[in-house]
Amino acid sequence: MLLSLGYLLLAASICHGKAILPRPKNVTGPGFISLPVIAVNNSDGQLQKRQSNTDLFNTDFGTVYLVHLSLGTPAQPVYLLLDTGSSETWVDPDCTTASSTHQQEECNSFPKYDPFTSSTALDVGFPFDLAYGKGTASGEYLLDTFHVAGATITNLQFGWADTTSFMFAGILATSYGYELAGYYCLLDEMYVQGIINSRAFSLDLGNVDSAAGSILFGGIDTKKFTGALEKRPIIAPSSNPDGYLRYWIYMTSVGITKPGATTSKRYTVAPPAYQQAVFLDSGGTLSQLPANLVAAMLADFTGVVDNGGGLYTIDCAQTTLGGTLDFGFGNTIIRVPYHEFIWVPAPGVCVFGAKAVDTSVSVSWVLGDTFLRSCYTVFDQDNDNLHLAQYVDCGTNIIPIGSGVNAVPSVTGACKPASTVASTASKTSTSSIKPTSSTKSSSSVKPTSSIKPTSSTKSSSSVKPTSSSSVKPTSSSSTVKPNSSTSKPLSTSSSVKRTTTSSTKISSSSSSTKSSSSSKSSSLSSVKTTSMTSSKVSSSSSIKSSSSTRPVSSSSMKSTSTSKISSSISTIKSSSSSKRPTSTSSIKSTSSSTSRSSTSFRTSTSTKKPSSTISGQASVKTLGYESVGCFAESNPKSLTKILANDTMTVETCLSVAKAHVPPYPYVGLEFARECWAALTSPAAATPTSGAAACTKTCVGNPTQTCGGAAMFNLYYSATATP
Repeated sequence: MLLSLGYLLLAASICHGKAILPRPKNVTGPGFISLPVIAVNNSDGQLQKRQSNTDLFNTDFGTVYLVHLSLGTPAQPVYLLLDTGSSETWVDPDCTTASSTHQQEECNSFPKYDPFTSSTALDVGFPFDLAYGKGTASGEYLLDTFHVAGATITNLQFGWADTTSFMFAGILATSYGYELAGYYCLLDEMYVQGIINSRAFSLDLGNVDSAAGSILFGGIDTKKFTGALEKRPIIAPSSNPDGYLRYWIYMTSVGITKPGATTSKRYTVAPPAYQQAVFLDSGGTLSQLPANLVAAMLADFTGVVDNGGGLYTIDCAQTTLGGTLDFGFGNTIIRVPYHEFIWVPAPGVCVFGAKAVDTSVSVSWVLGDTFLRSCYTVFDQDNDNLHLAQYVDCGTNIIPIGSGVNAVPSVTGACKPASTVASTASKTSTSSIKPTSSTKSSSSVKPTSSIKPTSSTKSSSSVKPTSSSSVKPTSSSSTVKPNSSTSKPLSTSSSVKRTTTSSTKISSSSSSTKSSSSSKSSSLSSVKTTSMTSSKVSSSSSIKSSSSTRPVSSSSMKSTSTSKISSSISTIKSSSSSKRPTSTSSIKSTSSSTSRSSTSFRTSTSTKKPSSTISGQASVKTLGYESVGCFAESNPKSLTKILANDTMTVETCLSVAKAHVPPYPYVGLEFARECWAALTSPAAATPTSGAAACTKTCVGNPTQTCGGAAMFNLYYSATATP
């Protein structure tokens, strides 16, 4: 598929099925990329949530994990949040809209990407718009070169934000890419360009006493775990809680091994009767579990205080004890030491590592960083498996992940089991929050009446709290699960128009560059910059909307509560209990500091005159998701509605397509196939093999004008044979 044609989703099967990517070049080099993961304290306690096409609510108010890479030619450094729950990578948040002064300072300390100074930046010509519940990002899709730990990924599509809210860093997305976003994302491109053998990576976050872990694209480090890797199939969208191809697997038990004990007490019924879908999410500081299970777990801890909003503080002395919380996955038990599971946002403040969630209003099984720090995880997208083992760090020995059904090797970790002896409570994040004197006590931890127990084991004792800080929610949370009949957000009837007719290269002479600090800090300390004055804006000749509405998901956005932690637990701000409107203001200029001129992007090098015009910005409402790109002008089944006065010439399409020829010259054929599949019945969606046959089948149909094949036919005749 031609990812350069923008946010193009062509068949419902793409959203919920497996993509067959073109065979890559022969892999050169080691076959893996090792990228450090850096732990940074986000101490002011802000919430961020997953993209709104899931129902996952992830608190991002503690330690976050960043990666450092570079963009463009010459390379420009950026820091991005590592997120296994997001599909789309984007850069450059507007720091002025971050949630707090602390986050604004931290945001400003990170270097910013400026495409106007990159000779390889290319404007795709289509906007992106992502919603994270509390937090949004919108702007333009670009293509540019990514430099990741010594490897170079050319022409990678990503979002360059021009408007954001409540976001202090961009995101490096490591969830399924092509299947969800509809274009080749980071892992897809690494595979297609021959950098890794298959779409798989492994992750270790380190531990609470270290500042770094690593993500290995295409590799496994056998000295980062002990025991065998347990293979767990990823649950199909038709069976998982949110209906999307995500990292959902079945967990088979939850228990506790108390300090000094030799056996584990289960909170759940014995396997194999118990199977619970859980989502592994590096973007959440805390895990998220049903309130009745959290209550049972808290009964085994002392000094528990209900702070509201599902958050509980406990006695910090327990961080020095040697107990573990035990999560079972088939034959493997991941044992999370107390001091890893308890989050310490500030000295003397200890928060239980699982947020209690009402199962009647929320997807309630998320294993976040409090779990992942103790779990070495291999994410195998090609085979839809996760592989888990107990995390232990005993050095480094990286081996590549192969290809095929047994791509992830059956290896045993080189490390010996670690001791569960805890570190001291003094190992805390460097929070700048000062405890207040407000306190609140709660006599017990009980699930609400609307919660349906998921285990047969109940807490036998009440939880007696001690005095501590309190959280006073100002409204209750409510969650609306996405409509299962809709695989991607529906487009509204409004169009996003492009006034230019060719892809253009970014030129610093045609537009003012983005203002930033003259001394951009490459460190992760919060260095305040004073010259970051504005967000990027579009000029009158760049991307415009023909109305004030912007396409958003037809599924209801999740509303959240506004909670305040009035003590050492940082102030948590979330949106009020209201759904995000189905239309928002259009993309428009908000300041004069940076203008995006229509002449600022790379022009086509083709000398051919366009032989026809293909309408773009099609809204495939029947298929239930937004679709933009070079489409046919009409089709007999009325599956598409081509928006008037919104055209893209074939020459423009080809100029964008040519940027993707070197890695995989046959993407034109892939695009033609998918265009044909989207515009015709499933029976006609499998053309005979070969470029000529595909083109003939599509263009030769007297009742069908197939934009994909027509474009491919022109391109195929002017370039080397695929």
